[in-house]
Amino acid sequence: MSLEDTIWRVIDLGLVDGAYHSAAEHTLYESVKAKNSSPTLLFCDLKPTVSLGRSQNYHLDVDHDACRRREVEVIRRKSGGQAVYIDEGYFVVSAIASPPFLTDNVTRLRESFCLLLIDTLHSLSIPAEFRRPDNIVIPAPPTLRTLGNAGQVVTPNQGILAQGSIRHHFLDFEALLDTLQVNGQKLQPYQDQIRNVLTDVVSYKPQITKKQLQDAFLGTFCRNMNTSYRHAAFTSQEKQELQQQLERVNDISWLQGEPRYPSRGVCYFFVGDDNLVPSLRPDTIHES
Repeated sequence: MSLEDTIWRVIDLGLVDGAYHSAAEHTLYESVKAKNSSPTLLFCDLKPTVSLGRSQNYHLDVDHDACRRREVEVIRRKSGGQAVYIDEGYFVVSAIASPPFLTDNVTRLRESFCLLLIDTLHSLSIPAEFRRPDNIVIPAPPTLRTLGNAGQVVTPNQGILAQGSIRHHFLDFEALLDTLQVNGQKLQPYQDQIRNVLTDVVSYKPQITKKQLQDAFLGTFCRNMNTSYRHAAFTSQEKQELQQQLERVNDISWLQGEPRYPSRGVCYFFVGDDNLVPSLRPDTIHES
């Protein structure tokens, strides 16, 4: 079947917790690898969630007590990168497919998926730009403000999972400050600097809704990929696998297990090798 003949499946989970979303992503990823599923776009609204990269140190990069107090779920994703806090204020989309529908070259995948999101924002007159390796930013001289980013899980020649998020509106900035840490350092002392390097869609276009973002992304995706889509649901086989994936996602040993590497910090504060909050020094580790 040619790329032009392929109809992408669209699944919208609605409002779900982080564990369910992670399990859904990887259920579809494994199904695609096994050639049991067609290429799929997955949308959701996420309940408050901290997502750790696969090699981050839970105890240094998450404030466990703050997460419990605020009822923020913590998950560990299978992709790399730094920690992120996501809630219903974010637009979240994942694309799951096999080559050639998505490239399995990680560098090209990062850029191409970010550019899909950026083209979406441009269609809504939001002046976003790409910065390597996987950042969506808006220039605000003398700095940049981060608006979103992308992540990925790739099995060469088999399966690709590309994830993207855009900050639509700040729903709970205090929760971000309270639940994330940088190698044991609390973020509140740097809140003014942090707020200055973050932005959201409604700061530029207050009238744009998340539904409009989703519709614009689907239009951009189909134009750029020369394809079409249909709304669908999980197959019965995928529903069974989803329950098994949920057990793995909720495995406390996978979440908190050691050894894990000290990270360089929060994903939103870095563009390439540049730390946008330089006074927050991730090279100093504070054991709790």
